[in-house]
Amino acid sequence: MDSHRLWVWSHLLSVVGLTGIALFWFLMPAGLARQAPPARTRELLEVCRRARWPHVGVPERLRLPLPVAGLLVTALVAATGVLAGGEVAPDLLFRAKLAAFALLVALQAILLVTARPALLRPQLALVLLALWLSAVWVRGAPPDLATLALLLHLTAMALWLGHMFVWPLLVGPALKTLRPPETAAVLREASLWMGGLGWPALAVLIPTGLYLLALRGIPPAALLDPATYAGPEGRVLLVKLLAVLWMIGYQALFGHRPAPRAIYTDMAAGLVVLAMSVLLVRGVAG
Repeated sequence: MDSHRLWVWSHLLSVVGLTGIALFWFLMPAGLARQAPPARTRELLEVCRRARWPHVGVPERLRLPLPVAGLLVTALVAATGVLAGGEVAPDLLFRAKLAAFALLVALQAILLVTARPALLRPQLALVLLALWLSAVWVRGAPPDLATLALLLHLTAMALWLGHMFVWPLLVGPALKTLRPPETAAVLREASLWMGGLGWPALAVLIPTGLYLLALRGIPPAALLDPATYAGPEGRVLLVKLLAVLWMIGYQALFGHRPAPRAIYTDMAAGLVVLAMSVLLVRGVAG
C-alpha cells in the first residue's frame, strides 16, 4: 500500500472514529432518559462531558475530556482528507460538505462548555451527511441505485465499526475516570442501552456489498469460483472476504456478550476490511 492509499485508509479510519463518537453522544440522552428524570439526565450528561481519556498511563492533568478527544478526531478527519484527496474542485457538493463539517465543529465546541441533548443529537446526522456528500462527490456520477447502495454500505460500515472501536477504546476507559464508581456504572449502562450493531449492520452490508461487487463484474456465484481470486485484485478480495467471515463468526460466537480479548481480533479484522476496500477501489498496483 503506497502513501496515497495509506492516507485514504487513515481517512476512512478517522471517519469511523468520528462516527462512533457522534453515535455515543446521540445515544446517551436516550439511554439516560430511560432511567432518570430530565433534570437528572442533564446532570449526568454534564458529568459524562467531564470524563477524561485515557484512564491510566497519563497524568490526570494531561488526560483529554471526551469533547476535546472528539475535536481532535475531527481535526484528524480533516487533515487525512486533505492528504488523501489531492486537488479539489470546490463545487456545490464540496461546499455543502464543508458547511456540514463547520456546523459539526461548532456543536463540538459548544460541548466543551455544556452538554445539552438538543445539541448532542445532530452531531451524528452531520457526520453522516458529510460522509454521504463525500461519497457522491468522489463517485462523480449522477445519483442512481449504485449510489444508494454505496451510501447504505458506507453508513452501516461507519456505524458498526465506529461503535466497535469507540466504546472499548475511548468511551469505556474515559468513564472509568468518573467518581463515584456508581455514577460511572450508570453512564456505562446508558451508553449500552441499544446493544450492539453487528447484526443490523450485516443485514445492510452483505446485500449492498454483493450488489456493489456485481457491478464490478463479480456476481455472487463467482465468489465460489477459485478463479475469481487469481491475480492481485483477486487475492485482495479473498483477504477482505476472509476478514468479513471472521467478523460474522465473531458476531455469531460472542454476540453482545463481553469478550475482553477476542474483541481486539474483531477490530483487527475491521482494519483489514477497510484496507482491502481501499485497495479494491483505488487499485492494487501503482
